[in-house]
Amino acid sequence: MILTDVIITNCGNSPLTWFDWLYVSFNWGEAAAWLGLALFICGRFLRERKTRLELVYAFCVAAFGLTDALEVYQLTVGLLLTKALVLLSILVCRNCVSRAYGEHKILL
Repeated sequence: MILTDVIITNCGNSPLTWFDWLYVSFNWGEAAAWLGLALFICGRFLRERKTRLELVYAFCVAAFGLTDALEVYQLTVGLLLTKALVLLSILVCRNCVSRAYGEHKILL
């Protein structure tokens, strides 16, 4: 089930509205931010090496960023369910990783 039309490929058929441009820009920015956070988490793992679960955490964060990039093209119920599962895995991984750091507070 498709919830929205394909926004990017709509350029040839009709001009994009201001909302379409805002939606596309926001999703690309959000995807870039999530991928940047994943790189930050990988860098922290390379410096600290507290737990290998941190790599799974970074992968989940990167996967969430990729789902944001996919959302630019098409928003489906399956994509929303995938985003929900990935977000749940991020929260579980973050909880486990934060325990490995003990009293030290972690940013992400």
